[in-house]
This record gives sequence, structure tokens and C-alpha cells, in this order.
Amino acid sequence: MSRTCGGTSGAQVLRHAWAKRPSTCAPTRLSFLAFPCSLYSMKQVTASRFLFVVIVVIVFVGVRIDQGSPLVYPGASPHNRVGVYLTSYAIGKDGVVDGVLSAVREGKLNAVVINVKNMHGEITYASRVPLAVTMNASTGRVDMASVVRRLQASGLYVIARQVLFYDPKLATHLGKSDPWVAPDNQVAIDYNLQIAQEVATLGVDEIQFDYARYADGGTLTPIYDDRYAAVNAFLASARRVLSGRVEISVDVFGRVLWDWNKKGIDPIGQSLEGIAPHVDFISPMLYPSHYSEQRYKDDPYGVVK
Repeated sequence: MSRTCGGTSGAQVLRHAWAKRPSTCAPTRLSFLAFPCSLYSMKQVTASRFLFVVIVVIVFVGVRIDQGSPLVYPGASPHNRVGVYLTSYAIGKDGVVDGVLSAVREGKLNAVVINVKNMHGEITYASRVPLAVTMNASTGRVDMASVVRRLQASGLYVIARQVLFYDPKLATHLGKSDPWVAPDNQVAIDYNLQIAQEVATLGVDEIQFDYARYADGGTLTPIYDDRYAAVNAFLASARRVLSGRVEISVDVFGRVLWDWNKKGIDPIGQSLEGIAPHVDFISPMLYPSHYSEQRYKDDPYGVVK
């Protein structure tokens, strides 16, 4: 499945769910937001990445050669989910949930993403995780279990978005001056796993991990093995404690799919091969605003679709 990441607040979300790969590899469904290609086994990752690069080159060269040609988008997969991302504030506004349910009845939506832990380090429901209580991180803004039941009763697939290692509240609690807490920090690991397990009891269908990485910055050099290992280890732990309870997904930088990433030189510590065995869905993040062609910038929904 594919969807836009947490940075696109309020944007419509389109998920292309690719069929599970054979039993020779993890059953991760990978989403290429603009150029759909499925990876059928980890042995084919390099070849598939090459195909992906070729498709990108063909598409963008074609656009530059023929500026007048219409944009053509790939069709939806059989597993397509279309949804909206709602902040905890949006859920509390009069008419927002009613509007979502109306769109469901009209056949326009079948999924929703709800914040359970945001970029401010706030937990949007009444959490009982001890450290969250100590830090006063829980806002209790949303009766999440009740909201989830209402949405699911209308046929919606409910995804809980949990921001991980960008956490100003936890960073301050640990005496850090910046908002990032490293994925190898045991306090951060235990805290986020406890939240995820608590969220699973609220009845959601899927937990989407965002900011499952180190802060971006630094040179592209092969010195980050420990960072890749830390990110992979966290997701492996999440799989162990959540297995059979919810689907697990993760947002990654789009550059994670490029061939050079397999060299282990990216300071954020995300790799397709390392993450795939531990999650059900991977969503490479796409930002139409970053494209040079104005017509892609003018039609973000069409590009993601």
C-alpha cells in the first residue's frame, strides 16, 4: 500500500497494496507512490531498483521532451485503499468525522490515518504508559477506542500513526537540547514499544511508524552500520511484541529505494533490505513539491495516485 507521510497533514492518502511476495522473503508490501513496481524477492532487489531507475528516467525524460503531453498516472492496484489523515485536533472538530463517514458512504474513502503520538511528543489519547504519565505527555484529547469503533463500524480500515524518535518531550526528559532521541537509546526503545502495545489494545487495524530513523545530516560515507542495525533492531522488537495483533507499517525516505543505499552510507539508518523482514507495509515518502516540473507541483494528488 502507499500513502503520503505524516508531513502532509490533511492531504488525501492513496495506498497501493502490492501482493505479498513468495515465502522466500518477508511478506512486506512495498509502495512506489508514483511509479509502481513490486519486489518479489530480496534477491531481486537490485534488479528491481534498476528497473525503478529506468522507469523514472523514461518518465522524466519524456516530460522534458514533450512539455505538452498530458500526465498519465498508473492505475490503482486491486488492494487499493483511499483515505485521509486526521490529527487529534481534526477529530475533535464538529463535523469532521461526520464528513469522513459521508465520504465512506459515497464510496470515496475506505481508510483513515489517526495520530496517536505526534511530532511534539504528545500522545493524543489517555495513555497509562508510566513514562508518558511522568512526562505529562498524554493529552487525553481523543477517546481513541470509541473513535476507532465508530470508524470501523462504517467499514473504515484504521491506521494509527506513531512518531518514534523525533520526540521533543522525551528528549527534554533525557536532558537533550535537540528533539531527536537515537533509535539505540534503550529508554526510547522501551517507551515506544510500550506505547505501540497500548495502541494495539485500542482496536486499530495497523500501526504506522514514522520517524523510524536517525536525524538527517552528515556525509554519505560507509560509517553507519550501527545506525542501520539500531533501526532494524527496533522494528524487529516491534514485530515480536505486536505479532498477530496489528499490521505494521513504516514510512521511509524515498531515497532508501535508490541503489546506492545498499552501500550503508546513509546517516538516517534506513534500508529496504533491513526493514522489509519486520513490517507488512513500506511507504516511501513522495513530495511533489520537490519536483522541478511545475505541473507535478500543481497536481500533488494526481502524482501520488
